[in-house]
Amino acid sequence: MSEDLLRPVIPQTQSHAVNRVRFARIRDVTLPIVRHRVSAETYAPNSGLLYQRLARDAPNSAFPEGGSVVALMISVYPLLMMSRFFTVLEGNRYIGHWISLFAFLGFVSPTVINYSHYGLSWDPAYYLHNAVCMNHAIYHFGLQRISECLSSTAKGPIMEFITLPWGSQGGSYEGIGLAFVGLALFIWLMVMATYLVCMRGGVPRITLLLAAISMCLIPFLKLTAGDMMTDTLLGWTVALALMLIPLEYNRSQKEFWPGVLRGLLWGFVIVVGVLSKVTFGFFVVLIGLSLLAIRWRRSGLKPLFGSLAGCLVAAIPAILIWLVYGRNFVR
Repeated sequence: MSEDLLRPVIPQTQSHAVNRVRFARIRDVTLPIVRHRVSAETYAPNSGLLYQRLARDAPNSAFPEGGSVVALMISVYPLLMMSRFFTVLEGNRYIGHWISLFAFLGFVSPTVINYSHYGLSWDPAYYLHNAVCMNHAIYHFGLQRISECLSSTAKGPIMEFITLPWGSQGGSYEGIGLAFVGLALFIWLMVMATYLVCMRGGVPRITLLLAAISMCLIPFLKLTAGDMMTDTLLGWTVALALMLIPLEYNRSQKEFWPGVLRGLLWGFVIVVGVLSKVTFGFFVVLIGLSLLAIRWRRSGLKPLFGSLAGCLVAAIPAILIWLVYGRNFVR
């Protein structure tokens, strides 16, 4: 560092021209970016030209006798820090993606997790009863019992499987609370899938964060967080299904096997949706026709057939349940 920089920055007796020179020297030991104008130089690694332009374009009243250049630098210091932060994100996209992901999950979390006391009403108690029934049937290897559980189900058959990851303990009196944990993890899976599909589909990160902030500020979503209901799960399934359209349009798969994998994703969304609520069939028809049209026009027939095959394979559980027990769901 030169001796000039160790002296007082702006002596009381110096002229405005010297003040500008000293201001240009300060930029060598300050942060590299200041958002003075929206231009191609905003994210340049060496933004000394921006400092010189700021010093040149500022009126003389911005450099009075007495060292207000220091005050000016202090006033823009927060902007410099923010600019440096965004520059780091631009330079290292890996870090930027992780920060964006955790920010998105943080804003969404109040609509998924609720630590307040929870009283069971009729619908949550109904779903818990069916979940315990299916848990006992599967872990006691009773195929007849599985059929009886599904036969007595009138809605939301997917809720019967939320205790299965915890083993037989999930069907006990002490472990019934694990059903809430299982449902929350399932919802988080759909949240993560929606975020990743949006990123792959070209949705800007700032748009996702604004959407997450909007959800966080809706009182009704916070009020229903943690409910033993299918509404939140269905909402994220619909969001994921809608985001498949920009994904297909912007990141089309023209090879056969990648098309099959894309079809497996379609089938997964269909399984979760139609086993949550019957009304998801409306989205299956509209979104499905849009996906088929986009894939045919942008990828061709061979990838289209591969996607259809993958979709049918992934949707086999939902197809079988609906063929055998679907009449109970539409009563």
